[in-house]
Amino acid sequence: MEIQRNDHYLGTPGNSFQELISGKIHGVDSGIYTSTKPMNPEALGAGLNALPSSIIRAKGYIYLKDLTASKWKFLFQYTGRNNSLSSRAWSKTELKQTSLVFFGQNINFDQLFMELKNCEV
Repeated sequence: MEIQRNDHYLGTPGNSFQELISGKIHGVDSGIYTSTKPMNPEALGAGLNALPSSIIRAKGYIYLKDLTASKWKFLFQYTGRNNSLSSRAWSKTELKQTSLVFFGQNINFDQLFMELKNCEV
C-alpha cells in the first residue's frame, strides 16, 4: 500500500499535477490510496457506500478479487453522496492495482486508508 499526501498549503498558480493530488489546494485536502493487492468486493462496497461526509470527491480504478473480475478494472466515481462503478478490461501490459484519489476537508486519511487496507485480500 502506498499513501501519498502532505498537509502544507500549495495554493499558488503553476502547481504540478502531483502537488494538486497529494496536498492541500485552496483549503481542500487530497490523498491517494494505491495497492497492488486485490480488494474484497463486499468489504470495499460497504466501505465506499459509507464514506465520511468530509469527502466531497473521489475517483480511481479498483482491482477486485473474484473469479470473473480479475480481467476487469472498475472505475469508481464519487461526488457528494452519489457514486458509480463501471468496468473496463485490463490491458495485457497494465499493472493490476487499486488507485483512488480522495478530495475533501478535514479528512482523516490514516483512518480512511486503514479501512481500505482492511479490504485487501
